[in-house]
Amino acid sequence: MARRKSNDSSEEGGSWLDTYGDMITLVLTFFVLLYSMSSISQEKYQYIAQAFSSMGNVINAVVAGEVKVDEPLGNLVEEAQLNAGETPETFDQLYQYLKQYVEENNLSQSVEVTKGTANVFLKFRDNVFFNPDSDVLRQEGKDILNGISGGIKAVDKYILGIRVNGYTAEAENSTVNDRDLSTGRANAVLKYLEALNIVENAKYSASGYGKYRPVAPNDTEENRRLNRRVEIIIARNDVDYSNPDVIKEFFEVEYGTNFVVPSGDEKLGPESSGTSTDASNASSGTDSGDSQNSSSNESTGNESSSNG
Repeated sequence: MARRKSNDSSEEGGSWLDTYGDMITLVLTFFVLLYSMSSISQEKYQYIAQAFSSMGNVINAVVAGEVKVDEPLGNLVEEAQLNAGETPETFDQLYQYLKQYVEENNLSQSVEVTKGTANVFLKFRDNVFFNPDSDVLRQEGKDILNGISGGIKAVDKYILGIRVNGYTAEAENSTVNDRDLSTGRANAVLKYLEALNIVENAKYSASGYGKYRPVAPNDTEENRRLNRRVEIIIARNDVDYSNPDVIKEFFEVEYGTNFVVPSGDEKLGPESSGTSTDASNASSGTDSGDSQNSSSNESTGNESSSNG
């Protein structure tokens, strides 16, 4: 009896139908995915992208819904990097880095870190860096400068300049010249920063203002401690210097808060003609004789003018 031939044609037809069905399923899935992505909100898309770019540092906060929708994208990643112990990579991160250093080392009572439009300000009580009536930098001050130097050096390319200002307080019984003391202290900090090789030496500058720019009345010992200070001002180079806020901030750094940025055809000068007259003359270069010397002393802080 002859063996019947098996019907192979039906099996061959079934194999290509299976492949075709799989392809149609994948195409349908692809279009469903495209549709779902077309309706996703911009905020959710940013959080998803942020979670992947931060390498897991902030993904839990995003998933848990702890982050506000209107919070900028870059801030979370920057803070997460700093929390992980990384050095700053941008000028904005430098502010976070310095602030975190002060908090972690319990220096909040002695060091104040603030941020402006174009600068980061560090204000040090005089007893952190110097002994009374001395311009010799203490080891405690050197340790602080060593601690913050790495973060500053990491963002050198974003730094326009670093300025060190020295100030004293008015004291009736002091035999030390205010100008000499404040200038010597500013130069001592500047020279130590130069030795650390943080930025190019050409970016540094220093001024001693003596007792002439107090931040509090010299009527109590506590207020005099506030006035005895050293300030380090780190200026950034990645801002628009035609911005009025930036210009105003730089004039305040250079000439104090008595100056305002003019608008329209107004002449540049102090808010009150009865104050900061010498500084105004120094900025315009129109004075002569003794008044010119006096204004030059006040604006540069390089010469002695009074006792404090």
